[in-house]
Amino acid sequence: MKKLLLSVFAMGALLSANAQVQRMVLVEEFTNASCPPCAAQNPTFNALLDQNTSKVIPLKYQTSWPGVDPMNAANQSDVATRVTVYGVSGVPFGVMDGDTSKMPATANAYAGAPAALTQAQIDAEYAISSPISMNLTHMFNAATDSVTVNLTITASQAVSGNLKLYLALSESLITFAAAPGTNGEMKFENVMRKMHPDANGITLANMTAGQVVNLSWTIAVPAYVYAKTQLGVVAFVQDASSKTVHQAAFSKPPYASDLNITGIQDLSCVSTASPGVSIENQGSVNLTSCVVNYSLDGAAYQTQNWTGNLAPGSTANVNLPALSGLSNGSHTYSCYLSAPNAIAALTNQASPAKKVFVTYPTAVAVPVTQDFSSATFPPAGFGTVASVGSEIWNRAAVSQGGGSGSAESMFYEIQSGALDLYLPKTDINMAGQTAASLDFFEAYTYYTSGGNSLYDTLQVLASTNCGNSWQTIWEASGVALATAPASASAFSPTAAQWKGYSLSLNSLLGQANVLVKFVGRSGYGNNLYIDNINLRYGVVNQVNEFTDVNALIVSPNPASSQLTVNYSGTTDNEVELSVTDLFGRTIYSKNFSKSEKITDNIQIASLPNGIYNLNLKSAVGNLTRKVVVNH
Repeated sequence: MKKLLLSVFAMGALLSANAQVQRMVLVEEFTNASCPPCAAQNPTFNALLDQNTSKVIPLKYQTSWPGVDPMNAANQSDVATRVTVYGVSGVPFGVMDGDTSKMPATANAYAGAPAALTQAQIDAEYAISSPISMNLTHMFNAATDSVTVNLTITASQAVSGNLKLYLALSESLITFAAAPGTNGEMKFENVMRKMHPDANGITLANMTAGQVVNLSWTIAVPAYVYAKTQLGVVAFVQDASSKTVHQAAFSKPPYASDLNITGIQDLSCVSTASPGVSIENQGSVNLTSCVVNYSLDGAAYQTQNWTGNLAPGSTANVNLPALSGLSNGSHTYSCYLSAPNAIAALTNQASPAKKVFVTYPTAVAVPVTQDFSSATFPPAGFGTVASVGSEIWNRAAVSQGGGSGSAESMFYEIQSGALDLYLPKTDINMAGQTAASLDFFEAYTYYTSGGNSLYDTLQVLASTNCGNSWQTIWEASGVALATAPASASAFSPTAAQWKGYSLSLNSLLGQANVLVKFVGRSGYGNNLYIDNINLRYGVVNQVNEFTDVNALIVSPNPASSQLTVNYSGTTDNEVELSVTDLFGRTIYSKNFSKSEKITDNIQIASLPNGIYNLNLKSAVGNLTRKVVVNH
């Protein structure tokens, strides 16, 4: 509750009526943990905000729609009030300094979309002076169940209107062990948790030039706050009629810290690892001690004490006990900090840092088969790593046949990045073997809406040196990869929308300790599924009727004006010959009937220089050859 209005007094002799005050830009966003476009836009949006901490104060409101959001469930009324202020009808939606027009539409984003915010817009708003300055601080009480907030507002010019002061407790970082909604997001920044006394704000009287207002409150910390160490305070003065925000201020969490896990490689072929952590003091006071809590694969947390004198903005590295005896497959190492400066009640346990990594100390015998029937994912011995943070391959309840599940890449909700699904390290160097193959089925379609299409890629890569380098065994993308019609909705395949492949691994014969992985590369298109993997000895079978890759002759390559295509193998199905660019867009296509000789001359003089894919595709096969156009 509000405790005391300490003083209001004029300082006209000290401040000029025309003094210029630096503006801090308030960026408000309405978002939701079950909103796919939110998950797609927030990473880039947050990165831009993080690059402008000296100019921008962000505040995020987690709405109750379109789906589940536990942060909203904890405090629905304050969010609903701010939604009404701006008339928000869909998420994600952003507002800069109370003006919904200051994030205008672009060629790739609607007005108010987080993706519409640019550095230039931030710089332009930051350059506009403010009529007031604000000095905001806060500190916990001894029990850490409340904070004392002090605010000084100084008017350099006369300010009048329907003035309201809004005060919000915000959690700078919330990290979930599993996505709390359905869009895959696990990390949330600058989340509004409670507005004081509520979202209707505190009425301010008109201010004269030189006037100073001192305010103080004691505010109870809500029990639903995930990590008190991340609890900051945002204050802003807004005209409730025009919605103009005159000024904003932020008091950073006094004991905030960021912890990054170091010393663990994404992929390793040994059974040991040497973890450590890098601690950054993001608070406002020196960090002199804390406890590092660490755990492997969900085991009970162990602790290690740290002492020092870490100034705000500084970092310190801490070595943790070595890991040994690691088995084949994925592992998760988790860490969090507790008891900063010996305050035992402050902890980040609700938001641990996690490192997902894969080890393959032991080679396994061929064959390696997997139909993803087990509810455990990744399956025993398999591993997953993502370059896009939390989003990795996951198990889906659809199947090509012979099992009850499949592996899914949710490209529909992933804007960019690569997802790796590693097969167990395999020893294919066995006496008497002359051939090795990889069989699998995939189902996919690309995204299309309003005449625009977005394409994704699937690759099969192999390594003989524990991932230091990889060779491409097979690759397909976009239209060539699709097994179903394009869709603007999230794709889930029917039984008829699967396609089988059988790939030769003969180039790996004679090598020991081979790694094979599927790589999904997101273009923010649509979902991809793979099932019934079988890495085996023996020649390629009729899962893919294009068994003889040498039967496809494309010449010349590079080419400048014409490509001559001849396929001397036999086919038992209709075949589509196509040329696609690296985004999967079809440049040329021609159909051939069953058993018809596949030969064609393709005119390419009008194509821009670059790399293209020439594809042969039937109901039971696909063959792709890269071609270079160089005029």
